[in-house]
Amino acid sequence: TTKGLKVLGGVAVGQMSLGIATLLNYVPIGLAAVHQLGSLVVLSTGIYVVHSLRYVSPGVMRVVSNRIVTTAAKNPGIGGSSGG
Repeated sequence: TTKGLKVLGGVAVGQMSLGIATLLNYVPIGLAAVHQLGSLVVLSTGIYVVHSLRYVSPGVMRVVSNRIVTTAAKNPGIGGSSGG
């Protein structure tokens, strides 16, 4: 699961960089096509991570969810609607 999350993070950063490069180069067809293929890689990696989370023990999921809730409480503007 940790390995999958690291790969997902790396692939997502690569996809974002590829998207920016595509826009800065005025959307050449070849680069745009590679960007579309990258989206399939991000989707596939995300599905793998979600699938692998099914086999994580409930205790680990409890710790992770508590950490997410704590972080969200400390940073209310991140990931939530801030009513602005």
